[in-house]
Amino acid sequence: MGLLAGVLLAIPAFAKPQDAPPQNYENWGVCPFECCTYRQWTAEGDIPVHQRRSEDSPVLFHVSQGEALDGVDGVVVTERPGVITVDRAVRDGYLRGQEQPQLSLQPGDVLYMLTPLGEGW
Repeated sequence: MGLLAGVLLAIPAFAKPQDAPPQNYENWGVCPFECCTYRQWTAEGDIPVHQRRSEDSPVLFHVSQGEALDGVDGVVVTERPGVITVDRAVRDGYLRGQEQPQLSLQPGDVLYMLTPLGEGW
């Protein structure tokens, strides 16, 4: 139930129902696992750096093996979201300064888990 509450709180108030989960959901500025940090890295091989996040896009330059670079940001891509089916009515999503919950779910409603909350949640 705690995990479900965390998922519910992460849903923006403007979210609209949809029939299927988004494909390849991109979550920018997050780390993919607990204790992940952006820091200095050393290339273990020759790395082509593309103009866009696609191997089909032009290569702008290469990072050579042994070269140091700073990781400053990242993106986690969810290819197959988890699917949660609500089995009982839920009212949640209390926001600071508001007295009423922002989310009301009914049995049979479907939620898509796009980002794991991690061990600390």
